[in-house]
Amino acid sequence: MAAESTSSMTMERQTAQNEVMDELAAGIRRMWFAVSSGVRQDSTLEGLHPQQFWVIAMARDRNVRMSEIADALHTTQANVTGVVDRLEERGLVKRVRDERDRRVVHVSITKDGLEALRVLRETFREQVERVLAPLSDAERAQLAALCAKALGDTHPEG
Repeated sequence: MAAESTSSMTMERQTAQNEVMDELAAGIRRMWFAVSSGVRQDSTLEGLHPQQFWVIAMARDRNVRMSEIADALHTTQANVTGVVDRLEERGLVKRVRDERDRRVVHVSITKDGLEALRVLRETFREQVERVLAPLSDAERAQLAALCAKALGDTHPEG
């Protein structure tokens, strides 16, 4: 009987933990959609998709290999080729051949790409502020610390 009671309590605890995780997942998803929908409404960023944003951000500080982009986005190099094609058509990135190995292609951000990234970061920050407006400064700081802890960050990107 005691073993049955312990097993029942363990199942109840697991069910409660699952419910909390489901609520967290739904909350994170709703926050992401609330923020990203506001970002996509900015005319400078019109027509850009999340994968394109990630490519621009990756190329911000250095030339990045197409294969590295594919790995980071968990996709194929063929898919990355299409993403980079569209970014290149908009003048946001350019392809650069590796001087030592002409088979290797790097993606480099352009001046227009840097401007789009600046607008993206500014717009994203504004949307996060809008979504988090109901929280106090202390609650925002606590949320930032919890996010950093969950992601293993020692100094989250600002």
